[in-house]
Amino acid sequence: MKGIDKKKEEVKEKELILGLSSILVFLLEFMVVSIVFLGVWYYIGEFYQGAVFLVAKHILLLMGYTPLQISAVNLSGAYLGNFNLVPLVALAIATPKLELRRRIEMLAIGVPILFLLHVLDLVAHFPYAKEMYIQSPGFATLIVDSIGVVGLAMVFIIWFCIGYRDLFEPLIKKSEVGRYFCPVCGAEEEKAKIAKHIKAVHGKDAFRSEAVKDFFDTHPELERKRRKR
Repeated sequence: MKGIDKKKEEVKEKELILGLSSILVFLLEFMVVSIVFLGVWYYIGEFYQGAVFLVAKHILLLMGYTPLQISAVNLSGAYLGNFNLVPLVALAIATPKLELRRRIEMLAIGVPILFLLHVLDLVAHFPYAKEMYIQSPGFATLIVDSIGVVGLAMVFIIWFCIGYRDLFEPLIKKSEVGRYFCPVCGAEEEKAKIAKHIKAVHGKDAFRSEAVKDFFDTHPELERKRRKR
């Protein structure tokens, strides 16, 4: 049994090292893609901000603001504040084990949501200016003060919701299924196959050995599997 325990520890150590390596590679790729796209965003962000302003302008007109009031807003460099599109694109590109369909879905859902948040932010700045002038913070102040955190959090919420099936569900299922090591040879098997493995490889008489008996005593959840054999 000492040999089996040692093998278990070796497997756990390998899984831990592989897990940490995968996380490190992902973080490095995420940083590289973010830096590259941030450089690209410096040139294309102005066009995006123009689209945000166009939609916001129509909403502000409906709210009663005049074209003169709206045009008085200086938007030069404002697109740099909408940087949360950068981590969204970086996550869509750098996330490992994610199907192409999921990556496209992440952008197809995430970009419009963030776009609407940016429109809301711009629209809210108009009543926000009034609230600051009369020193009476209200709903607009709440939106302006929280939109940055909400926008960044939304990126990771979208990433988690869309990537859950490919990234996290397999890990959960693996923990639910469980992995066991044969007490005779140390082979790794799933819960449903361990008893079958012992019988097929080591014979039915192996169930009478002390090592196998101790194994099933240690894992009572496998008792039914042994009885079926």
